[in-house]
Amino acid sequence: MRSTYRYASAYRAPTVAFRLMTANLLQERLALGQFAELLDREAPDVVVFQELAGPAAKLVAERFPNHWLRPAFRYTGRGIATRFPVVFGDVSMPGRNGTFAELETPDGVVRLVGVHLHNPIDFPWWVSVRSRGAQLDGLFDWVKLHDPPMVVAGDFNASPAWPAYKRVAAHFEDLVLAADPDPAPTWAWRPRWPRMLRIDHVFGVGVQSTRVEVIPVDGSDHAAIVIDLVVPGSA
Repeated sequence: MRSTYRYASAYRAPTVAFRLMTANLLQERLALGQFAELLDREAPDVVVFQELAGPAAKLVAERFPNHWLRPAFRYTGRGIATRFPVVFGDVSMPGRNGTFAELETPDGVVRLVGVHLHNPIDFPWWVSVRSRGAQLDGLFDWVKLHDPPMVVAGDFNASPAWPAYKRVAAHFEDLVLAADPDPAPTWAWRPRWPRMLRIDHVFGVGVQSTRVEVIPVDGSDHAAIVIDLVVPGSA
């Protein structure tokens, strides 16, 4: 869906691409060796993490010169790491903040927000649903204060059939769907089980996607999304 913030008349031809990865690492269960190989092979310019634990944060910090990593056990670990010059900060969201990065890419500044919405089936589920809505309120309060181009990525705990997905998709384009009309699911009930649902997403405004791949992450119940992006209209 075309975002309400986009203005096609201002676009020019796409220029330099950059690569983004987002992954929920399932805390300390992550297989560090395989994940290191994945980072080295795919060579993302920017990575967004959910459920980031200390050992994985150390591995990431060794590979990226600029990083804002908040490792934790349980489900609150998060972070962004990048090869670009950057300004980092928090996005106020109830229970589990988001993380923003203003990236100085070859195409100019791109604003990125990493999010991890609460699980909608955590009991009591009616509290979880209200919490998810409040998290999205916090996200959109931040979005209103900043200009595109902008990317919002992470674990939304919402398939395209869920209200949370539809609320974000009303303002941003689903960049995974734009690059692949039949995108692969990203989440399994258990690590190594067949993936069932697409609940990890990359949305954008003023950004286009050219290629996407969904790649298993050993030890996690989520696959990583690796997506190539361009910023139309840049010099």
